[in-house]
Amino acid sequence: MLLTSETITIDICERTGRILSLRDGRTEFIAENAYPLLSVQLMRDDGSRLLIASDRAVCSLRRTKNTIKADFKRLGGQAVDATVKFDARGGFIRISAAVRNRTGFAVEWLAWPATVFENRLAARGGDFKILSPIFEGAEIGNPMLREKVGLPYLQVDYPMRGWDGLYPASTAFQFTAYYNDKCGVYFGAHDPNMNMKTIDTREAPEGVKIEHLFLPGAADNAEIASYEIVLGTFAGGWYTAAEIYRAFAERCGLIKMPPVRENPLIPDWVHESPVVLIYPVRGAKDTGAGANEPNPEYFPYTNALPYIESLAKKLDSKILVLLCHWEGTAPWAPPFVWPPYGGKENFTEFCAALHKAGHLLGVYGSGSGWTQKSILDPAYNMERYFEEHRLKDAMCIHPDQSLPYAYICNGNIRWGYDMCTYTRPAREIVKGEIERLVAESEVDYIQYFDQNLGGMPSICYGMSHGHPRTPGKWQIEAQRTLLQECNEVIERAGKKGKVVLGCEGGASEPFIGELVFNDGRNYGAYQFGVPAAAYAYLFHHYQSNFMGNQNTTYGYLDVGRYPENIFWRTASGFANGDLMTVVWRERGRLHWDWSSPWDLPQVDQEGYAAFVKLLNDWRKGAAREELLYGKMTRPYRTDCEQIEVEYKSGVVNKIPSLNTSAWRSGGWYSQLIVNWRDTEQKTRVHAGGVRAFRVYTDPKSAKYTVVAVENGVCVLTVSARGVLKLTPVKS
Repeated sequence: MLLTSETITIDICERTGRILSLRDGRTEFIAENAYPLLSVQLMRDDGSRLLIASDRAVCSLRRTKNTIKADFKRLGGQAVDATVKFDARGGFIRISAAVRNRTGFAVEWLAWPATVFENRLAARGGDFKILSPIFEGAEIGNPMLREKVGLPYLQVDYPMRGWDGLYPASTAFQFTAYYNDKCGVYFGAHDPNMNMKTIDTREAPEGVKIEHLFLPGAADNAEIASYEIVLGTFAGGWYTAAEIYRAFAERCGLIKMPPVRENPLIPDWVHESPVVLIYPVRGAKDTGAGANEPNPEYFPYTNALPYIESLAKKLDSKILVLLCHWEGTAPWAPPFVWPPYGGKENFTEFCAALHKAGHLLGVYGSGSGWTQKSILDPAYNMERYFEEHRLKDAMCIHPDQSLPYAYICNGNIRWGYDMCTYTRPAREIVKGEIERLVAESEVDYIQYFDQNLGGMPSICYGMSHGHPRTPGKWQIEAQRTLLQECNEVIERAGKKGKVVLGCEGGASEPFIGELVFNDGRNYGAYQFGVPAAAYAYLFHHYQSNFMGNQNTTYGYLDVGRYPENIFWRTASGFANGDLMTVVWRERGRLHWDWSSPWDLPQVDQEGYAAFVKLLNDWRKGAAREELLYGKMTRPYRTDCEQIEVEYKSGVVNKIPSLNTSAWRSGGWYSQLIVNWRDTEQKTRVHAGGVRAFRVYTDPKSAKYTVVAVENGVCVLTVSARGVLKLTPVKS
């Protein structure tokens, strides 16, 4: 049965309801699909699960002019009926589901519409790519790269594994796409209520499969109604897909916060583009030798001041010092952090000295995990406290109501659990730590929610907590309320707009209004693809992130073999609009990333510092409007070399030799082109309809040269480790 909405046509099997075809008039996208249209996972009280699906049900289709409804009776032979509605409106096919459940079991998730595309990925001889929504956006041509570096696909359960497709967590927005330069398919959850879900894309034997689950977490599981999944065809790469989603998000009021220029939560110092400096007070990286032993250059805290001042002069910049392993408990030992290691006296002196010199101080936390005992500091043990305060009832629980250890950082850094922030004890602990930090110190930035990817805690199935049996919207609302209460703590202390909270990764949509300055992780996309700045495209206008500590780089990349990797990662962060970030090893030496051992070959100290200074000069100078306040838009296509890089796993990735991004601010369009290589590059910018470009080469000057566009192409030279800013002269 066919249904058409302008240029897109879908064919639905009258016997099973499966999607047989999806085409745009020229291209067929759907592969042979063996998956049922709708699957439902039920959960019994003992935690056991029952998976039922529409392929074992009585199916009937009803047709109107613009809709088809597929009715299913007794899915899997159980007392569950369902309806899937296909609606052709506005050039899209909109698909929603409703379930009537009389089993008495909880509905853990619904999965629909099962969608499998023909495999035309580059790894299979085609030219299609996937936009993955993890790491704030990654463009993938070969999904096997992801599997080989050990990044899991989502398995809904407790304990959670971390970087996967859960929204709102490591997945910050609700769409994905599958495309080449000429055509593509958009798959978006147009859900203004921002329910818990998964959106991920993987290579399956049948083709490229969208993994979408809706986790309702309902108090009453008898009637479950969904949001719409929107399928559409488009041309223009991931930028067009992001524009479809941004138009939906802004139209429906999903994005409610004021823009950066007007947001009272964003401190004045963010507008000055400080360079973020990350180093450990104790040890090296997460688990390096002597992780609990102080570094004499950095402790007492004031020992670091000469190194910081030297860096500030070299970069000609304000510095935001962001401390690791500073906690008075143990390194990475959530949820308690205060007082600081070594006591408050020298920490306070250090903070005052930084402020006097015009710099800033931030601290990492480790989120809403719970540490029973530290592996890095065996003296730190909270088992007795845990028992005395009956905190088992505040921890995230497995479906069978057991309390297993958490996944993230357990076994190498600590042993412990994840707190369920729906519960009052967990909420009070978090707010208490924030309150002590703002009352007893003058820190400027608190990344308390590190390890809460995107700002979200781990999912929970605890039946004694008072929340529904299964994860869902209740948990998002509880976390958002907690974040609001933490910001109210800051406001009551008289520090609103002076102290800001952050998390690991870009804050996911429901939390962006409360977490406005975060540790971006877009560089993680280099593990299995290249960064696609979809997050920045959607949200940069409304909040700021910094480039992040570059953790995980050591795990997949031989920095001795590819010493320029730090330049390409930094150029990527700059082009995405992130604040510049550097990491130190011992004695104030610039380092590859947070996770690399300190005995590796050194970074090019002078060359890298000069590059960071240049990029930050652009942020503070000729590209300030764009990179602080602009809305990202599609850049003119810019030709460059694709450089092959072989990772430790043996997989090969291709890295563009130029980074580019485009912005609109104050009615003006401008495009930035960054050459991270140590040789100049020529490039061809394809700009039909443009007569010429004004080309700026100096971040501190308003001078420009005019370069003509001939036959739709502008030929430019980008100096070694240089930047161009282009503004068009229209015909």
